[in-house]
Amino acid sequence: MWPVTLPRLLLVVVLSLGVVSVPAPASAADIPDTRELTDFFDAAMARGLEANHVPGAVVSVVGGGRNIFSKGYGLADRENRTPFDPETSLVRIASITKLFTWTAVMQQVQQGRLDLHADVNRYLTTFKIPATYPQPITLAHLMSHTAGFEDSAIGLGSRSKADVPPLGTYLAERLPARVRPPGLVSAYSNYGAALAGYIVSQVSGQPYDQYVQAHILDPLGMRHSTAAEPVPAALAAGQARSYDYDEGTYQRKPFVFDNLAPDGSISATANDMARFMIAHLRSGPLLDEPTARLMHQRSFAADPRIDGYAHGFKEQTLNGHRVIMHDGAWEGFASLLLLVPDADLGLFVSTNGVGGIDAVTELLPAFFDRFLPGDRAAPASSGRTAAPVAGFYKPTRSVESTIEKVLTLTGSSRLRIEDGGKLAFLGKTWSPLAPGLYQQDGGWQRLAFVTDGAATYAATDGPAYELIPWWDTPRPTSSSS
Repeated sequence: MWPVTLPRLLLVVVLSLGVVSVPAPASAADIPDTRELTDFFDAAMARGLEANHVPGAVVSVVGGGRNIFSKGYGLADRENRTPFDPETSLVRIASITKLFTWTAVMQQVQQGRLDLHADVNRYLTTFKIPATYPQPITLAHLMSHTAGFEDSAIGLGSRSKADVPPLGTYLAERLPARVRPPGLVSAYSNYGAALAGYIVSQVSGQPYDQYVQAHILDPLGMRHSTAAEPVPAALAAGQARSYDYDEGTYQRKPFVFDNLAPDGSISATANDMARFMIAHLRSGPLLDEPTARLMHQRSFAADPRIDGYAHGFKEQTLNGHRVIMHDGAWEGFASLLLLVPDADLGLFVSTNGVGGIDAVTELLPAFFDRFLPGDRAAPASSGRTAAPVAGFYKPTRSVESTIEKVLTLTGSSRLRIEDGGKLAFLGKTWSPLAPGLYQQDGGWQRLAFVTDGAATYAATDGPAYELIPWWDTPRPTSSSS
């Protein structure tokens, strides 16, 4: 969801993680025990919630094919003094919903109804994606956020169910501009995920929420979760509330309906999310083993030496471990799900306050340093090796065709090439690691330059950024350094 989702949270996380020792192969003995996890989360949550003025949080950890830890902290509802319960407290997982959407896509691929590499227009009947570029957009592009769509922040939510348009109507009427060729560089897209969910509905004959209920939630026994909005009456009593803290008081955030349901509509409990994580780690009832293995394989990287996407999961290398993950934030909720296949471990955490973003980003590096220590692996021997270009860069997740473009330009970041070939970018310095590849000083995030001849991009292990042409370059006083 916009505005605080995977790119923002991942950027904070990757800039904060440090480097420790080399990981050993995972074994059953490496799985943390409940006492260790309890001690860690009790201390971490006590610090994080208080420091960031967050009412509460809920956590689940899976390992070895079972839920090895789950616990609630603080309050799910301040007004009624309802404590967080991992079994019954529903949180809005926001963009982690996309993992359910991508799982649904892979189910339809498994059944032969969808082809990841076919033009998505094959599955659309009432509207079509325009042929802006010779290359068509495919489901694989949607899953790696490389379709080349711009991404608008306007019109994502509604205040009432009656105001939510039919998904197909919304997608047809708010078709974003195609601003770059598909498959070149990632640019996170809520529209792209919603389009994929709509395609699942088209080929299955079921509305999105009904499909998710019948083919994902029910098979996993996720009895306290739903893709419907509002939350059904039978589950409403367990619905957590979210809050904004301002000048010593907590203000409850209203329930905002998602106009693009497949990108962020699911509400779930931590214990139910544990079932979802186990299903992916152990190739459970959702996907057969070959399809699950395909879904978890890398599907895109702007440069092979940096992290990319794995059919909808964001790839990250944390302390030397390959992690596939997603985060989400919406109306005060901030959540994170990550899977560590080489350790057979998964983590879900959700908070119900605006400051939860900071609480989660402080938690994650500490969790990895405590339970999954390791070192960054050596880079691949070669990549695209584009030369660095100084200038102002804007996030690839941006708008080109409306007045929102002004916000993108004024929020750009300057990249400088300094003595010794170092870069200054995003408030950090980056040292040369290999031709066209840089590593964050004091951390582990990497940056590579990519070009298609018409544009230049600085792609990191998290978000990617596009060089702004000289005629659009903002004045230095309006940019970040």
